[in-house]
Amino acid sequence: MYKKFISIIICSLIMTSVFAQGPSNPPRAKVSKQQFHKQMFEKKRLYFIEKMDLTETESAAFTTLFTKYNEDIRSSHTRVFRASQKCETEKSEESYKNFIDVITTEKKYQGDREAEFIKSLKNIMSAEKVFKYCDAERDFKMLMMKEVPPAPKQAK
Repeated sequence: MYKKFISIIICSLIMTSVFAQGPSNPPRAKVSKQQFHKQMFEKKRLYFIEKMDLTETESAAFTTLFTKYNEDIRSSHTRVFRASQKCETEKSEESYKNFIDVITTEKKYQGDREAEFIKSLKNIMSAEKVFKYCDAERDFKMLMMKEVPPAPKQAK
């Protein structure tokens, strides 16, 4: 009887220690929004350079153009986001009209800026490599959709 009791206690201690180890995936390190955007920009830039098979000269010129293009598009997205936030807080007809004006202006700007960027690429590399850029842009988005886990659902 005494041996049976000791065996049960030992088994329960072993089981407790096995299940007390926690999740197998370590928690992700907290990264600031700016650090995240810098990491994603660098990952994207290197992905494009690899996919386009750029020379060192082309790579340097591409990086300069791509950095400026990325900054312009991010600032445009920020303007749309701020107008959207204003709608969420004010919930007025005026803020909604302002949002519509901002988003239509910014979508046009983004399209014009992208066309300008692609034309600039034609000046520094072959048409084949510009095509590879456009192809890599789509592939990178698909890759990121697979890689980034969905955001947790928030209760309303």
